[in-house]
Amino acid sequence: NTRLTLPLVGKWLITGSLFIDYTNIVTATALGVRFLLNGATTTSFGQNVVAPLPAAGGTGTGVTGAFMHVTTATTDYFEMQGLVLGTSGTWQTDTTVNITRMCAAYVGE
Repeated sequence: NTRLTLPLVGKWLITGSLFIDYTNIVTATALGVRFLLNGATTTSFGQNVVAPLPAAGGTGTGVTGAFMHVTTATTDYFEMQGLVLGTSGTWQTDTTVNITRMCAAYVGE
């Protein structure tokens, strides 16, 4: 699933991490992750950018993560979005080590 739908009104702790292979990015400069609320197209909460990065080319993997504490309404949902900054190339989420994840814990009202 690409999103977390929160079934209860109240306070939640949302966390997530991405394991990204950026080996094919030329001059990779940053990894980022952010949470989007209800399909928003701008940062809603919890943006985290890791920079500077070590040079790519055989060693281009990294983990970035974020967390937030937020009060939600019924049926609010969150999506996690990854970002790699560089001059050109392609990147992918690496799922071989099970570090890419997102979760929510209900804290209370």
